[in-house]
Amino acid sequence: MTRKTCVITVPDMKQDYTEGIKRMEALGVDAVWKKNAVGNSQDEKVVVQACKGYDFVIAANERWGKQAFAGCKGSLRLLVRYGIGLDNVDLDAATEAGVAVVNLPGCNADAVAEQAVALMLAAARKLSYQQEMMKARRCQVQSFMANSVMKKTVGLLGCGNIAKSVVRLLQGFNCRILAYDMVEDREFAGKYGVAYVSEEQLLKESDIISVHLPLLPETKWIINKETIALMKPQAIVVNTSRGSLVCSDDLAEALRDGRILAAGLDVFENETGSDKPLGYQFLDLDNVALTAHTASATFETFQQMMEQAVDRIECYLEEGTVPGILNPEYKKYRGELL
Repeated sequence: MTRKTCVITVPDMKQDYTEGIKRMEALGVDAVWKKNAVGNSQDEKVVVQACKGYDFVIAANERWGKQAFAGCKGSLRLLVRYGIGLDNVDLDAATEAGVAVVNLPGCNADAVAEQAVALMLAAARKLSYQQEMMKARRCQVQSFMANSVMKKTVGLLGCGNIAKSVVRLLQGFNCRILAYDMVEDREFAGKYGVAYVSEEQLLKESDIISVHLPLLPETKWIINKETIALMKPQAIVVNTSRGSLVCSDDLAEALRDGRILAAGLDVFENETGSDKPLGYQFLDLDNVALTAHTASATFETFQQMMEQAVDRIECYLEEGTVPGILNPEYKKYRGELL
């Protein structure tokens, strides 16, 4: 039996994939981790150079568009997105190249939820500002007066896996939880005291608004000048989902003018293809807590994601398919390649 091959393009963040690679080898798959060859590149030529000729790819945030899939066409059978988001993957191009695409839903829910709650606390309690003042030897306690998260109203824009984990983490804070989602999980809401409301009601009544939506044409800039105008003056906006769900210029202006109280941001509009610093609109603001799209970056989460990615490859080897394929039409085009 001919051995298969797999390339892992996830950048080196001090994680250890030894066990995952050994497990693939036992399955008859020769795996290589090209941890510095791709680096989340948006240049599809770089992607093709690193991935051409492999049967499987465990892909990070590099760009997989028409050029990348065309360049790997024929050999590439399965692309496992190392995470949830598909902003960087052209599913139509994958289908035409006969490549099945799967992601790992729920794999990072707890880690991202932890970061969301951490950003709520950091923004409310002015932790970033306090640290800067401490390092500058300017310990004026009166300027450190802040707000509590306890017993506040928290509104969740989107109530999927990550938002539900946020709800569970907030149980000890005695918060009132509001949620807006097109799909309502009434059983979960009843168990944890979540009230589903309209988007407008959530924006008007929430002290903390945490964004947990996929980036779609209809959700882009869901936080903008008009929606910010509905918020309380003491509102805090937290985004750990996708940068373009928030209009950065509108939010920065509102924070600078004191229209809302604060923000906690892990994601930004200018994460790729920009020569400006990450989150540049917010770098001069004292009322923002910032992290560099690191919400899912825990050793535990990355280990779990690798285990799940290998599970997908094992299933493909045994069954010729994988549950949860995002482009099932690929089979038609794959047949033409055989």
